[in-house]
Formats: sequence, structure tokens, C-alpha cells
Amino acid sequence: LPPTHPNTLMEPYFWIKVAPPSTAKPPFRPFTRLFSRASSSSPASVSASASAASSPRRPSKRTRKVVLLHGWLQSHRAWIDLATKLRDNYGYESLLLDFYGHGLSPYPKDFNVLGATLFVKQVRDAIVRVGWQNEKLIFVGMSLGAAVTMRYTSKYPGCARSYLFVAPAGRTEPSMFNIPNISRNIFHLCVRLGRAVEKSSSIGRALTHFPPIFRLLSHMNIVKDAPYYYVDQDSYNIKGVKYLVLVGRFDELHTPQEGKWRSSGSEAKVIVYPWDFHASMCYDPSRFKIENFRNFWLNDSVESNDPPQNDQCSSPAVSTRIAGGLKRPGTAQSAPNVIPVARSML
Repeated sequence: LPPTHPNTLMEPYFWIKVAPPSTAKPPFRPFTRLFSRASSSSPASVSASASAASSPRRPSKRTRKVVLLHGWLQSHRAWIDLATKLRDNYGYESLLLDFYGHGLSPYPKDFNVLGATLFVKQVRDAIVRVGWQNEKLIFVGMSLGAAVTMRYTSKYPGCARSYLFVAPAGRTEPSMFNIPNISRNIFHLCVRLGRAVEKSSSIGRALTHFPPIFRLLSHMNIVKDAPYYYVDQDSYNIKGVKYLVLVGRFDELHTPQEGKWRSSGSEAKVIVYPWDFHASMCYDPSRFKIENFRNFWLNDSVESNDPPQNDQCSSPAVSTRIAGGLKRPGTAQSAPNVIPVARSML
């Protein structure tokens, strides 16, 4: 949308798009979207008053704030359903954005800068622009979004109320011969070759900046840092912060690593979906009914981090398990191994 559009809030670093038409064109700045109590009930649009068009809307301090970050090759639309339900069911305000090179956000001029470090800066800019920099935030991240979340909260400690991750990246993989580490080395070589061609001559620069090749090199530059994206592994050891992690047993890109979550000392619970792999976990997160994890959304205590029971979890042939050996109210301390708690069939 152009800056003069009445339903667009113009900011130096991004636009908050509040009523997108079906013919909207990608803006030249990063795309960010805010769902708040003032929004309409429709998931496709967010209403804004005429006065809001002149200055950014400052959300109410009485409600909790949620930052939802998508994964690689996704966009903010992966979380629109959850953002809408959190707004309608709990009155929560959600901030969604498209990482650079994804969705409606543009690519940087240099393919070498597209990566988790740039995404952390982008998230910080978005949070500051909506006035949430002094808030305790709930972070929801999928795949790459989980790694960006941990990079962000390591750089800005104390800003997180709780974490919910789906098929998260950001953990080191135990073997050098698995898919993530092998592909990482291949992408490193491709990016280095692209840099060499770019610097070789004007023809080489024109070739690497040919749009399809430029986009390919940009995304290779992102995933060359997979699977852990240089996340400080000690950053998971924050006491008193809730973690709820949804993983697929056959995730070939970011393995479940339940043992690491349990032994890291973090207050974490892990739900394992035994028949899911990475793409199936990320393709449609709405099937996990994350909004029904009421104890996670409403309570601050780690012990109340229970998943929905039976009919509230609508993943095909899902066996839900919790790891972490956390004590439940009114019960003895659970064993440190994985404990099955529910099973549901769609």
C-alpha cells in the first residue's frame, strides 16, 4: 500500500498494514501487522480509526502481548489464525511480521546480509515501534522463528514471559552426518562461490544480482547457519520462564532432542507428535489448536503448562507426551522420562 493510503500507518522502518485490499502490492519496507482488541473480528483485516492513521496505535497495557515469528520460506500468514483466536478468545494483542525476503517484505540489496542477525534487528525495530520494548512478551516461534526468538531474548534479556515453539531450530545437532549439518556445509560453499563470482567482475555481479539467482543466494545465506543459527545454548537455561515445545518424532531438519530440553535446566515441557516430520509440523500449525492450551496462555506458573486434553488436540493420530520431569500441583514429582498424557484421533 502507498504511504498515502488512509488505512496505512507510515513508519520509518516498516508499515503497519491495517486493512489490506486483495490487490495489495509488496511494500518497499518490511511488513508488520498488529492484531489488537480494537481489531475487527474478521481474520482478513484489522480496522483502524481515522485518528490512528496519523500515529501508531499504542496497545492497552491491560492485556498481554504476543510476538509470532514464522519459519523459513513462510510469512506472517502462518500465524494469522492463531493471532485472530488469541485476540478473540483472550483479548491478547499479537504482532506479526514478514522477515526480510519473505512474504510482503523486500530483499536487502546484498544477499550476504540476509540471515538471523538481520531478523533480530528487524524484530527489535518492530517491537520498539509499537511501544512494547518494556513489556513482558509471549514469544511464539516456528522453526527459524524459534531461533530468532532465542537470539533476540539473549540480546535483550528479561523481555520474555514465556515461549511456545513449533519444530524449533536453534539447537545444535548431535551428529555431523545428519541432514542439517550436511546441507549447512553445502550452502556455505554455494554462498562463498556466489561471493567470489560477485566480486570477480561486473558481469559476475550482474549474474549474482539476476533476481532468481539473487533470491536463491539470499536464502542459502540464511540456512547456511542452520540448524542452530548461532544461538547461545546457555540462553535456554532461564529459570522461571515457561517453555512449551511441539516437535515431530520424525523431524529430519530439527530433531526433537527431548533429552537436551530436559537436561538444560530450563522450565520446559515437550509435546511429541509421533508421526510428524518437519514439513507436516510447519505446514498448518492451526491443526494443533494451540489457542486451546489455556493454562499456557492464562497462567504464569510453569506447572500449569498442560496441553489440552483429548478432544482439544486435533492432530491426526497424535500421541501427546510431556517431557521435563516437572511437578504438577497436588501430585508427586514426576519421573524425568517422557510421560504420555493424552491420545486423540481425528
